Amino acid sequence: MDQIVEINLDAYGDKKYSGKVSALQMFANADSDFVVDIEFTENGGFMPTLGMTGDAKIIVESTQNPVKSLFYDEIFYDDEDKPFVWTVKNGYLAKLPIEVGLEGDIYTEVKSQIDIPVVVGLNQDVELFEGFKATVIPN
Repeated sequence: MDQIVEINLDAYGDKKYSGKVSALQMFANADSDFVVDIEFTENGGFMPTLGMTGDAKIIVESTQNPVKSLFYDEIFYDDEDKPFVWTVKNGYLAKLPIEVGLEGDIYTEVKSQIDIPVVVGLNQDVELFEGFKATVIPN
């Protein structure tokens, strides 16, 4: 609740409006839709009208500092649902537990300090285990 919302309405072109989340439906319906109520911030004469279309971006958290992240499919989860990345130690695959932060549709924030190369580009359909022989191939 009270997250800032950036709003673009099709009828107003490139103008951006703002608001805040005032209510959130607790459960999605069968189509995975849910209702979010937004209170518009006063904007001198602007008045949204019923039936207008556009986009609303809810800002969950923001920062001006760079954020370490990996693609969502480069982070794996163990049987206890704890996140980790694959690394290569002495020629063998090894799990490196990490702490994740915010997750988006493409990137996931990595809060842990990772000082060794992480194995990326793995096939998600192949089950890997610690101890598999591995070689790092530089780009």
